[in-house]
Amino acid sequence: MRRRLPLLLCLAIVAPPARAATVLVVHQDGVEAYAEAVEGLSQEFGEQMQAWSGVPGRATRASLLRAVRREAPKLVVAVGRWAAVMVREIDPHLPALYTMVLDPAADHLDAPPFVGGISLAPSQADQLRGLHRVAPAVHRLTAVVAAGQGERWAAAALPEEEAGITVAALALSVEALPKMCDAVVATRAEAVWLPVEGGLLSPAAFDYLSRCSVDHRLPLLVPTAALVARGALLAVYSDYFESGLLAGEMAHRWLAGKGAAFAPPARIALAVNRTMAATLGIPLSREVLSEALVVVDGDNHE
Repeated sequence: MRRRLPLLLCLAIVAPPARAATVLVVHQDGVEAYAEAVEGLSQEFGEQMQAWSGVPGRATRASLLRAVRREAPKLVVAVGRWAAVMVREIDPHLPALYTMVLDPAADHLDAPPFVGGISLAPSQADQLRGLHRVAPAVHRLTAVVAAGQGERWAAAALPEEEAGITVAALALSVEALPKMCDAVVATRAEAVWLPVEGGLLSPAAFDYLSRCSVDHRLPLLVPTAALVARGALLAVYSDYFESGLLAGEMAHRWLAGKGAAFAPPARIALAVNRTMAATLGIPLSREVLSEALVVVDGDNHE
């Protein structure tokens, strides 16, 4: 008489293994702009995508390596410079794309394992031009960035014939955030810049700088319209969701064997806060209000 295996045991034998992700998306935790790009990627890949996020630290690399081994993805998409450098360090042979990286060539991200990527727009110069259009009286700007990032941001400037803006880079640790405003004022800043790729963008850093902006009448330049709605004067920014969509489309092409490319995102936009401009005593021209994709006025967004 033939023995029959129990039904549950049969199911266990024939059940397929859990499906690994086709694409693993890697990004720094707590950065709203990166989260928007991840949302765009998710719209492209759905259940074929898994996302991993972390913060700089010694345990982070091991956590990411475990995620890569667990998911065994066909392709990794790194959102932001920190994520891109991490991906290359943990596995220099795993095919990868990047998106939202300000200066890929500076970190040699135009070479393997990267098969393509989308650089971060707007450039530093684009952001400074936006500041000049909104607040033309500003000529000295302080960029608040993470320790070790100062040199890259101190090099940003607009020449005298264009706007005459110089940039002082203020490199701080996370522990120094409570004293951030005093440090900014000590640089004799006429405006403050919290860039997305500066390594210090976080809700806490924004809250400190937002209060400092009001207390010392310093225009605050940020990388997202959402932060303008929360009290910054202006943002010159990409549609980060679109950056994610574009990276997703590029990933689909590579997975289909059609190759990838290295390119900037398509659109740059301006957001301004009319209420904050009035608080700071900065008149917004008709040209600026017409150009702005987002105009915040009190609790209303136009």
